[in-house]
Amino acid sequence: MQFIGRTGIIFCLWGLSGMILAQQTVSDSLSRILESLPNDSNRLVACVEGARHRSEEVATTYLQLGKVLAAKTDNLHMLAKLYTEEAISSNISGQHVRGAELFLTVDSIYRVLNDTALIAGAQTNAGLSYFHGGQLDQALSHYFTAYELFTTQAPSQGYSRLLNNLAMCLKHAEKPDEARRYYLQSISIKERLGDSLGLAHTQHNLGLLYSDQELFENAIAAFDTALHVYQILNRTADVASTQVARGKAKMDAGRFTQAGPDIEYGYSYFHQHDPKSHSFQLAAGEFARWAAHFKKWTDADLYITQALTLAEAADRREELLSLYILRAEISRALGKHDEAYIALKDALTVKDSLSRTESLSLMEEMQTRFSVREKESELQLTALQLENQQRISGIFRTAFIASIAGILIIGLLTVSLFKSRKEIRKNQVVIENALKEKDALLREIHHRVKNNLQVISSLLAMQSFQSRDPNVSDAMREGQNRVHSMALIHQSLFQHAEGIEVDANTYVNRLVNSLKTAYKTGDRIAFNTSVDEMKLDVDTMIPLGLILNELVTNALKYAFPDQRSGSIFIQLKKDNGNIALQVTDNGIGMTPTRLDESNSLGYTLIRDFSQKLKATLQVDGTTGTKVSMLIPLKAKAS
Repeated sequence: MQFIGRTGIIFCLWGLSGMILAQQTVSDSLSRILESLPNDSNRLVACVEGARHRSEEVATTYLQLGKVLAAKTDNLHMLAKLYTEEAISSNISGQHVRGAELFLTVDSIYRVLNDTALIAGAQTNAGLSYFHGGQLDQALSHYFTAYELFTTQAPSQGYSRLLNNLAMCLKHAEKPDEARRYYLQSISIKERLGDSLGLAHTQHNLGLLYSDQELFENAIAAFDTALHVYQILNRTADVASTQVARGKAKMDAGRFTQAGPDIEYGYSYFHQHDPKSHSFQLAAGEFARWAAHFKKWTDADLYITQALTLAEAADRREELLSLYILRAEISRALGKHDEAYIALKDALTVKDSLSRTESLSLMEEMQTRFSVREKESELQLTALQLENQQRISGIFRTAFIASIAGILIIGLLTVSLFKSRKEIRKNQVVIENALKEKDALLREIHHRVKNNLQVISSLLAMQSFQSRDPNVSDAMREGQNRVHSMALIHQSLFQHAEGIEVDANTYVNRLVNSLKTAYKTGDRIAFNTSVDEMKLDVDTMIPLGLILNELVTNALKYAFPDQRSGSIFIQLKKDNGNIALQVTDNGIGMTPTRLDESNSLGYTLIRDFSQKLKATLQVDGTTGTKVSMLIPLKAKAS
């Protein structure tokens, strides 16, 4: 990026005087107002204030008059403020790229003034403009420029704001681990500075990140902290939006009864104060979900209609996807099967539009590019090693023939080896970069597999809604759950940098939460999990996940008839070089031979995948049901 100097800025701005003639009437009127002020400093302050005028014509004229006056008086600080006001106006009107360009002009002015803190602030604002314009790469570039500048300064409110914005951008770029690190840095600085409102905002954002990662208890704790501060500061709108977010996290964790007051409060607030806002759309969507869980179908129908109306008007496609699926469930419960089918078709249309750019040809291109680079790097390294060997051999032959020049030879050898090592290191960097690209490719593959599995799940849901046979619908739902158990694995692999192993504890809890939601157990069934810290590869995790899905599903379907209450305990432990899985319920029990005798698909999958994992399987049905499996830790699915 090139930056203009002080003289260049002033020369360019004098040319603005001709532009003012186009607005002669407004300009004359405002000029007379400015002339009535005692000095140029007061006039410049008035121009900055006037740039915020609700009339675009008046605001633009104030900006033009102010820029000319700032150039005439050589007041670069006020000139930067005027450009800042213009950038803010551009962002408010939706011209985010224009806003970013104006903030970069502010950056140029501050570089002339050599003010590092103000330069960092301008870079932060440029990044925020690009972020709102959907250009994440540009946003991250400017955010990291600001980050480098701020690290040379004492911790400040501007620095903590940058860290929060950088984390938001990384979250949208699907880099949750990096995002969390910067959120926590921002919180630490805001606590030291006593920035209560900023702290609440960042805690709210951190809660949203934890929710996306399905770390619901962490999310609820972060929302609790934010809510406490918002209530003290009497930030009523922030209180309402945080209660909606906390209610959603509680529902995601299966705590629907506790979620009700949060969701209802947020819905009522935004319905009264801001019924056309995005916040009201989110509240209505979550209220529809809550009402559907408790089978309050008429209420749910009202809320989902409100949410869809706003989401469709704003074309919020990612949110439309989940809303259409919920609409299908509600319509089906009300007996509106045609509407349910249409809603699912709309959901698939949205899903297709979201996935359209994720072409498999791009993945193949990345694979080819990595393969070529890897082979080129290997060839370069091999050639370099041979060249180095030949060079060293030549040097030693010369040393043998001309021993009198030994000191010179040693010097040449040292230089030669230094250059060779430098070249080898250079090629090692090439290989390391290729390996990083391979990691990125693996994450991209897992992301695409997860998306494709979600499409399959949606197709199964559509087929389920087309059928009025409850047996067919149940079979389709079980199929959805099996597909989802695999999608969760690829989601986990995508979200972590290594992309080759799955954290067992996180996966088990996500799967349990998914099944609780699918079977609408609410507080009737208590789940307890105990999982050792371990990471398992895909070949182990996929069959293990499918087995666990079947065992928990069977317990939910058969262990507690007539809406009985009960509990399910899931344990996954390391045991002397093995993995011990145990699923226990306190339901009605079953015969130990049922797993061997049944021809149902679920039991067949349990038997087949147990064999693939070379696992031993035991069933105890005397008091409730306890299914135990012992899996060799190093066993792979065959």
